[in-house]
Amino acid sequence: YSLYTNDGAWAASLIQALADCIQHGGSRVHEQVLQNGLLHILASSLRQSLIRAERLSIQSYSTLEEFCSAENKKALVEEAWWRPTHDEACPSCIAMPIAHACARLVSVSCGVTGKDTEDNEKKSYPTLLMHWQRGSDLALTSIFGLALNLDLWGRQEEALLCMLSEISRRYGNITGGQLLRRQIPIQSFLDLIRSRLEFASPKVGERLATLLRYMLLASLSHTKNISIGEHDIHACCSALSDLPLGSVGTHVIFHSWSAILDWCNDTDNSAEDEEHMMNVCRKLGRNLMMSQYHDVVAPMLLSRTVFCGERSMSGFIPDKSKQSSESLVEEKETPQQQLLNQPNWRSHWRMVLSLFAWVTSIAGPEGVIAAKAVGNLLLASGSAGSLEGCLIEEDSAKNKEYSDKSMSYLHHLFMPPPTMALMMVGMPTSSSSSGHQSLMSGSTRELWTYTDLLTDRLRVMMPMVPGFVMSLIPNPNNSQFHKSSEKGKQKALGLLKDLLEAMGASFHRVLGVMLSSTNVKSPKKQLRRGQPT
Repeated sequence: YSLYTNDGAWAASLIQALADCIQHGGSRVHEQVLQNGLLHILASSLRQSLIRAERLSIQSYSTLEEFCSAENKKALVEEAWWRPTHDEACPSCIAMPIAHACARLVSVSCGVTGKDTEDNEKKSYPTLLMHWQRGSDLALTSIFGLALNLDLWGRQEEALLCMLSEISRRYGNITGGQLLRRQIPIQSFLDLIRSRLEFASPKVGERLATLLRYMLLASLSHTKNISIGEHDIHACCSALSDLPLGSVGTHVIFHSWSAILDWCNDTDNSAEDEEHMMNVCRKLGRNLMMSQYHDVVAPMLLSRTVFCGERSMSGFIPDKSKQSSESLVEEKETPQQQLLNQPNWRSHWRMVLSLFAWVTSIAGPEGVIAAKAVGNLLLASGSAGSLEGCLIEEDSAKNKEYSDKSMSYLHHLFMPPPTMALMMVGMPTSSSSSGHQSLMSGSTRELWTYTDLLTDRLRVMMPMVPGFVMSLIPNPNNSQFHKSSEKGKQKALGLLKDLLEAMGASFHRVLGVMLSSTNVKSPKKQLRRGQPT
């Protein structure tokens, strides 16, 4: 009762005292903490005591005497030990002073950060010492035994964010990613997210995506053992085969991949850094193709939009003759998902499509075959009304218009950044029957211009254009068609115009280069024949 009343002030003070001992006790105290397993004992006892406090409803008693004189206290104490499911075995109410005290405990165990050194005017803080602190047994025990103990923090989002913020501050870089990757495989990290974080907000997903991003960068940057990156990307693709769109795991994986590609497209770096970025991007593309992302994983994820983008209907079997696909989406949004601000599965759908367009554009003939299959799928889904609104990006926090953001997304689908052409130089190629180069042979790609990239991108995007058009045209057979506002219909038609403009701009760029090269060569032929120019 005394531990968890008054907003957990006494429990927080005890944890703060342990943090002070670790911070000022020296190596002898660190060794005793490790040998006695104090951090594991703290996590286990804190979880069990919080569950019992919640089960006994100590917050409902104003005094200790009233709590001790409760008639049903004995029965509640006996029942408090039995937890048949994971949700009941995880405390749902954790006072924030306790979370902040545990965060400080993790902070002193892992050492200072770069920001701490600047505040103390110690800009010459040894990097080797900082690396030694974060790679010590005490630091790693605090990370995996306390901070990433989702049995303790899994149901309290604010406390979990506090823990993840401390980890991101110290391990949110390539060096930190290497330390974490040596301790936990990517498969185990994703299994932890899938089994413990079924419902979480995008903020939690962004923190976890930062950790996964640098762990993948560490494995993809490994020069001696290339198979590490292959296994990690394969583990991500295997996890996607069991994760529905809109889940935390999907959010983490695709945001980490997108962050890696954005990092590779950064041009404000030295020549050595750019070469390293190009190698990482090539390994990522090669490993995604080896994991069959373009012909198995991505088509499977995109096909889930046929039944509202979810893996299953959770036992709910509607009457299809009376309800449309859009009404099913609205009924599937439970109050729990709305409360937790779940990631939008449509935004994940767009990320799947963007990565699919990139991988298929560098996969050669196999990419074209996969694009045609996905194009048929998108056409069927768009005709059924399941893709309505998937191409419209909504972000009310930044106060941007729908059409501007969607136009940027469509523009990048058909006209990717020119730096992507540089990423493909040196990748393996082969000649197809049409003379096009593929990525699946032993020769290498020495010259690959931006026009070649646009040509390959058009070849894989054109089969999917009919599905895009059907997703932007309002379906009269949909029951929500007459309820939709005229403004919404105008936005959809405006986006259809932007789609045609983006496609036309890509055609104009490719055909313009071809015509200019033809005009340059024709005078030379006339001079050889002795004809006037």
